[in-house]
Amino acid sequence: SQAAQRGDTSNALEFYERAAGLKPSDIGIQEKRVELLRTQGGADFETAILEYVDQLMAAGLGEKARAILEGVDARARTVGTDRRLAEIDTHLGDYVAAANLYMVLAKRVPRTDDQARLTFLREASSLLPDDETLREQVEDLETGRARNRRRRRRVALTAGVAATVLLGVGTMGVVEITASHAVIQSLHDRLEQIAAGEPAAVLSDLERVQTDYSWTIAGRQASTLRIKLFELQVQNFERLMADGETREALAGLEELAARTTRDDARKRLDALVLRANVEIEAEELFELVNGPQPRDSHCREFVALTAPELLDFHLDRLDRGEGVYPRARQCLLQVLRQMDSPRSLSVVSRVFLRSEDPLVMELAQEILETAPRHRAEGRESNWADVYPALEEATEDPVTGERARQVLVWLRGDR
Repeated sequence: SQAAQRGDTSNALEFYERAAGLKPSDIGIQEKRVELLRTQGGADFETAILEYVDQLMAAGLGEKARAILEGVDARARTVGTDRRLAEIDTHLGDYVAAANLYMVLAKRVPRTDDQARLTFLREASSLLPDDETLREQVEDLETGRARNRRRRRRVALTAGVAATVLLGVGTMGVVEITASHAVIQSLHDRLEQIAAGEPAAVLSDLERVQTDYSWTIAGRQASTLRIKLFELQVQNFERLMADGETREALAGLEELAARTTRDDARKRLDALVLRANVEIEAEELFELVNGPQPRDSHCREFVALTAPELLDFHLDRLDRGEGVYPRARQCLLQVLRQMDSPRSLSVVSRVFLRSEDPLVMELAQEILETAPRHRAEGRESNWADVYPALEEATEDPVTGERARQVLVWLRGDR
């Protein structure tokens, strides 16, 4: 411990190894040794952490053993640590997690090492016996179908090279035509779905082309096209949410998320799914607040929904005008007061002009009085679009005085 405190890692490790040799069953010694090796990584760290985990398992501390391996930095994880983690997951009864780890290990195996891949996939299949895809992958490897497919691809490539030499036709040209045809065919097969506003229908086909022909121009174009179609599909869902069709959008978002593997795309979809769920909750509460028998608890729950992604939802309902009962307006303004967003000032100023409800006017004034602070922080562009309407309203005998007061709040002494 003293050597470690001095930063003398080499001696500290030597002392801990001596101590471990004198008392192999002492879990605490192994833990300290592993922590010292963690910063160095490499084979010594892998050996030490696997010994430490084995000690924990022998002591009946399976959950701690799993947590230790799960905490290993991604760069330090090896086949050995991940395989041991899968074994521990199996021991603890978490078969899905164990199977997923075995499948990840199978993907890491070099393409030509069918035996190692088969070993991992068999383990995964034994844990998920009802998974037909896994069973088919195992059968492909056991029967040699996967190897034959690779051989056929090699033969095709060899034939293409020979054709290049003999006939002067580039193999890449032949493959390029094949890849281009695959892209066109996938778009043709899904044309009706794309035209119906479901561009994501073709994503899996394009991903397959991208994977099989990644070195070709068409393969790269398939990747670009897939990104653009994904973006169009997400925009469709966002439009549905903007039009109030949030439940329909949520169903599509969840389906698309289940088929998306890219981390950045998954994060974006997860954020939209979260927003859709919150909007549905807000919509239900808004209907209760706006209904014939609203309760104070409904308004309190509604006011609690102040997530930034809900701002457009609140502003849209506040700006509807007719049909929004005073009770609902009060709740909406309470939400905006808590959010303290400069974007709300444009809508709130219009509410202040046309409302006759004293509480609504009071809440609107509280929000409008925050404008000088936002203006001092350079956020005036968030509401400047309302100035022309306010200036016109100053000429109206009914709203003139209120419009002038709003302009004082929004523009200061100009």
